[in-house]
Amino acid sequence: MTHLPAYLLLQAARDGQGIVNTKRMFVEEDLRAGRLVCLFEDSVEDVPVGYFLVRQPGPMREPLKRFIAWLKRQAQTGSAPAAARV
Repeated sequence: MTHLPAYLLLQAARDGQGIVNTKRMFVEEDLRAGRLVCLFEDSVEDVPVGYFLVRQPGPMREPLKRFIAWLKRQAQTGSAPAAARV
């Protein structure tokens, strides 16, 4: 996987140099014009969405336990701090 500006990746795909994974709205005109072809489509509804808690193995300190418990409560109630909402 290459990390380049999106416009360079799209131009490379248009030139037949590879494939690009992007939102359909960015390539709709290219698809209609035949410059690009859609290899497959994913629906957002088909992809599970969520957050993952990742930590180092070993015992958890009490502040971390409280934070994880709070985070789980927030997820269950569907509420989140305004700064965390997207």
